[in-house]
Amino acid sequence: MEPASRETLTLLALTPFTTTAPLLEPKLEDGLPAGDAFRGFASHLDQYTRGLHSTKWGEVDAVQLLRGKLHQNFEAMYRNVDKRQKILVAITHRIAEFVAAFRFYDVLVRLRGGDRASFTVLKQPRGDGYVGDKPYMGAIQDLSVLITQFKQAADAYSQLLSTRPVGDSKNPEPLHYIASCASDPLVQIASELNLSAQVKKAMKVIRNLSAVAFTVRLLVKADCISVPATYQALVDLLPPESLPRTKEEVDTLSLAMKTTRGLRQAFELATLVSPLVAIYPGREIQKDAICSEELLLNCKLLGNCKTPAIQQLEDQVWAEILQIANGKQSAFEAVIRLRDAWNKSPPVLSKAENAFFSRSTVKEYRREMSVFTTVALEPYPPAWPLTDARHFIISNPTPASQSPTDHHLVPVSSSSTGMVGSISPGTSGMQDVQPFAISSLSLHDCDADMDLGPHISSLDGEPASPAASAEGGEKDGSVEGARDMSLPPSPEDRDSNMDLGSHLTTPDPEVAMEEPPPGPTHEVAGTGSAGQVGDSVIGGRKEPRKSSRERNPPLPRDPPPRNPKERKTPRKRTHDPQPGAPGAPGASRARPPSLVFTMKAREVHMKGLPKQRQIIAQSAIKMEAVEPVFFNPDVSETTPRLVVNVPVTRYSDSHKYAFNAWDAGGNMHTEELVCHNETEFRQISALFDAIKAQHCPSGRPRWLDDPANAILHVFGSPSQYIDLGPAGIQATFAKQQLVIHQWSQERLSFNLDGLERAGDLHHETSIQGLSLPSFAAMQLTLFTDFTVHIPPKGDGSARVHAGSLAQLFASSTAPPGRQKSLNALHFPQSTEQIDPHDPMAVSSDVRAYFRTKSDLHCAKQMSAGDVRWRIVGTTGAFHGFHVDPHGDGTFVLVRVGKKAWVLAIPKDEAALLDVDLWTAKEVDVMRLDYEKWKVEMILLTPGDLLIQWPHASHFVYTPQDAICFGGHFNSTATLRRTIIGIIHTFFVTNITNIDHPTFPTRINSLVCFYLKGLTADPKSITPADGAHLPNVESSSGLMDVVLLGCLVELQNALCSLSYECSTDSAILALLRQHGLQPHLALADFDISEMSHELRLQCIYSRGRMVYLLRDCLFRKYRVRDHNGQVMDPWRQIFIPTLAHLIMALKGYSTRVFEDGYAGTGKRKAKGKTSPQSFTRQLLNVQLKSSSRRWDELDAAVKAFKVKPTTLLPPDVAFTVEKLDVNIATADPNDARYRQLGMRTLDSVYIDQYAVLVQATAAASDEVVGTDSSTDDEPRSKRQRM
Repeated sequence: MEPASRETLTLLALTPFTTTAPLLEPKLEDGLPAGDAFRGFASHLDQYTRGLHSTKWGEVDAVQLLRGKLHQNFEAMYRNVDKRQKILVAITHRIAEFVAAFRFYDVLVRLRGGDRASFTVLKQPRGDGYVGDKPYMGAIQDLSVLITQFKQAADAYSQLLSTRPVGDSKNPEPLHYIASCASDPLVQIASELNLSAQVKKAMKVIRNLSAVAFTVRLLVKADCISVPATYQALVDLLPPESLPRTKEEVDTLSLAMKTTRGLRQAFELATLVSPLVAIYPGREIQKDAICSEELLLNCKLLGNCKTPAIQQLEDQVWAEILQIANGKQSAFEAVIRLRDAWNKSPPVLSKAENAFFSRSTVKEYRREMSVFTTVALEPYPPAWPLTDARHFIISNPTPASQSPTDHHLVPVSSSSTGMVGSISPGTSGMQDVQPFAISSLSLHDCDADMDLGPHISSLDGEPASPAASAEGGEKDGSVEGARDMSLPPSPEDRDSNMDLGSHLTTPDPEVAMEEPPPGPTHEVAGTGSAGQVGDSVIGGRKEPRKSSRERNPPLPRDPPPRNPKERKTPRKRTHDPQPGAPGAPGASRARPPSLVFTMKAREVHMKGLPKQRQIIAQSAIKMEAVEPVFFNPDVSETTPRLVVNVPVTRYSDSHKYAFNAWDAGGNMHTEELVCHNETEFRQISALFDAIKAQHCPSGRPRWLDDPANAILHVFGSPSQYIDLGPAGIQATFAKQQLVIHQWSQERLSFNLDGLERAGDLHHETSIQGLSLPSFAAMQLTLFTDFTVHIPPKGDGSARVHAGSLAQLFASSTAPPGRQKSLNALHFPQSTEQIDPHDPMAVSSDVRAYFRTKSDLHCAKQMSAGDVRWRIVGTTGAFHGFHVDPHGDGTFVLVRVGKKAWVLAIPKDEAALLDVDLWTAKEVDVMRLDYEKWKVEMILLTPGDLLIQWPHASHFVYTPQDAICFGGHFNSTATLRRTIIGIIHTFFVTNITNIDHPTFPTRINSLVCFYLKGLTADPKSITPADGAHLPNVESSSGLMDVVLLGCLVELQNALCSLSYECSTDSAILALLRQHGLQPHLALADFDISEMSHELRLQCIYSRGRMVYLLRDCLFRKYRVRDHNGQVMDPWRQIFIPTLAHLIMALKGYSTRVFEDGYAGTGKRKAKGKTSPQSFTRQLLNVQLKSSSRRWDELDAAVKAFKVKPTTLLPPDVAFTVEKLDVNIATADPNDARYRQLGMRTLDSVYIDQYAVLVQATAAASDEVVGTDSSTDDEPRSKRQRM
């Protein structure tokens, strides 16, 4: 298909321009002088126009629309289906953007084109009145008043700037004009009130000018013709040198882009109406609700024949806007410059010029109005591309001899009457024309570039469309007609004579048949001396107006359903005002209720194809209103974009440091430290020095020469590891972290093929840019509520950018002076298969999942995206000391490259239980005190596998470009560390690098697995299963199960989902139906982001653990204290441990919320509400609900006088004896777990959930889904939310 040319676009040819360049310049950029900053915009606009042949606006080819297919086209695919039948906003928005861009180019040529600019254009005079009742036209109806108001606001702003402090800085010198006249402070105060009001108006002008200049600047820098829809789209368009580089720049730009529609609207008002709207101090133009179609119609009414005085005013405003856009001045300075210019040379306007923008009539929109219809003065310019078809939609208001010769307006008088487009005197004294009457046009009048279609074929000029035309005007404040892209039709906008299918809202038939009451009406287009509304002209004679019913008889309605189901009257609150009551919304224009019903599939298929297309067009718009907004879950729109192939500096180029590291085979490697930042260079080199200082006397690491006292246990081959068997592996992992040399023989290359094994090469994800200097300070938040202060040290995690693997590879292969150190840590593998046999034999949660997935309220699938991932790093990339989230163990397999992995554990392991471990002010997780921590490093090479403890502090450096496969797991061998890690990373999130709140699901599977395994016949337990079951015949193994029971009791409180409002669409719909706001539902009924199924899983897990401990293990085993006395393990071990943990969590929250760990170190003022205080209240409610589970627990909690400073109580010395007691194998689906696991908060939630889903008391059992019930009575099933 050939590119679209400008001269073939009818709408462009009939747009009122002041220069010929938009239509006749072969290359738009040639209309501007060489070197002009806007030549790039002109070139892009040219390319955009040529590419329109492959562009669709709405569902229609853009070129066809611009060539005339839209002209008086009443087909449903182009129109809204309300009674005004405006053109679809998907079309008018694109047309408005397109025309506004060309009108702005016209301004540029007029101001900057010089001698090349030609003004021999198709002259379109001013018409009378405006379409629609919009305030932007009233703002400029009196130019003298507008200029006076602007100057007053600018004067007030200038006076404000003149305030300067003298003496006491808190008491600045009063404004000089106030001080000179104030005889009493009362007068001074009154003057300040008046001044502040004027300054507020000046700020509106500044915002208006800035809004227009913002778009202008984008046109200079980005390949666009308007403001993009989102911040992300804007960043994608900007060239690298214009991308925001700092967090402040990102925040500033993203905040401005939150009102993209307002920015586009401000630019379109300035270009299509007048830039003078931007200096009106009474309104922010980006906040008005503007209909694009009405804006285009009013642009045609204003024409292009403004007087030199008016044109000079507009050009002065445009000149200041361009100066703002080019960075030569601020909008604040522009206000003062304009004020000074008009003070120095006051604009001289005649009475007619002063009222140029005033209106004498308000024209209500009618569907016959067309943005193509044009009133022009003869003679037409010979070079103007006016084809025969275009002549049919141009009216001539005056004889050729009366047309002005100058390109500006010359007042014209005419005595012609009875003709459409005749000039009649208006209130302004200027020529007033009526451009929107319907001209007759038949098919044989159309040429190739004027595609009008068969819908304009009747000789009387009326369309052949079956849709009915309804009377009625647009209400103030409506946008794009009653049915915008995002709004359903309001009751006032529904056309009683239009049959659009029963799926649309239909008024009461009786009301629909009533005639509108007689009364005064607004004058509409086509009125005046030429005739009444809707008169058409054929051959110079006037046809009488036909009623809408005569012109367009209504289509027969579909018969109503034979037995329509009665709709229940919505329940009303007694304090709501009743419709029609005084003070009630809409009381003055109350309407009968409307019926809303949808069509069934067979009813739609019975319709003809045109009607089906009409229904589809309507539904497509509804779909846009309800479909969720797309967003990239990996990066936010405000994340700075990664820029590669730019020069970088590395501190290590001038300051060398080498370190020795040993791989798992015992081979020493000497590596050069690559680091861009001096501070980080010194920190990393200090760490490597500390590691060297803790080596054995031989100079080698302890895992080589003193393995019994090392952090790491290294296996020289996979066979050495596998020969231990599952039980041996678990026992070894409980004591040391593991590395297996050459676990895998599979290798990758660090190229695009290898990187594609990690993720999509072009998908944007979070990438740490280690080439930038570290931030002075960092604050990381937990659920936007919990925050912990990080000391001002360097940290790569604070420098996250949005980038792709392709960019990362481009950086790694760039010349040395352009290579960045990049860390990409977020490539979840949601489609990866999890091996149920787990060759590593450490993933107890995987074993538990496959053994319990068919049990009631256990996980039916394990989310692989949370527990399987890839990481990619380039040379020099590092990640400071951190722990992995929620007590997860970690395994990492290097596929290509090298990783220097540093592990650190406290020399006193009891420190892990201290609530001050990560909250003490002197603690910096990025820089550990090596006097208190043991540190070891191993160099992982391709094929090496690391298996890391839960909550293990580790530092990672990349000496060579690397790709690693990895994952998370829970292990029975390290269960206590998992519990500690869950608690620490819940409160202090900056010690980890990612958050995924799925740990309750895997913990619940582990609980059910323990229940089944520990109560089963030992002979039936396989060695693989037995390796993952705790040894409850030992005191440590039994205590691990007790601690797991405590965790399960508190896992709702320790899960971040419990503090977030629900985003589930079904739940939100139910909440709206019952008048509940999400945050109130969270506070009052514990309806949170935690899913209904997960809530039930947690209830059952608590019940299973209570049954396992109290009814099974504590009956099967006797526990004796250190004196040999028999203990009650429930009251003397479990209850005290749980009470201690509850109080420890309260103490932990006190440190986080009150003791200066909320980012700034400042305490919140009393009496103020904040997200932190709201979250703390929710946490306290969760803990209270848990502490009230049993009387003995409540008493134990209340017995604490001081909050403990350790997470767990001191170890209780006891022994375990197995009794000769037969315990039946527990049924994991026993209904008793419901009662055993229910807390007060669960009761509140379940009761409210039952109300939301309209469940009766008889059907109040939990949702079962696909689980098979084992209850004596069948459960009633409800839809899973």
